[in-house]
Amino acid sequence: MFWTVTEQQKQNSDLLNSFLDCECCYFSYQEVTMKNRTWLRKNWLLVAGLSFLGIHFGTYFIQRMAKSSAKSSLELKDSKNNQ
Repeated sequence: MFWTVTEQQKQNSDLLNSFLDCECCYFSYQEVTMKNRTWLRKNWLLVAGLSFLGIHFGTYFIQRMAKSSAKSSLELKDSKNNQ
């Protein structure tokens, strides 16, 4: 897909460049348009996948601990009733 630039867009770009090139502006045009990508934005899929796995493994282990705790408390209750 090819992008065409209209005359209005060229004028807007020229106005933006002239505004950003003035001495009172802190940022240059390249600093505004070419930002460095953060580690999180570069590796968002890895972060999402590890978060997904972490949540699911965490809930799995919590369920296992709750199940074993319920079994042990039921065994204690049964052993008291049998005596």
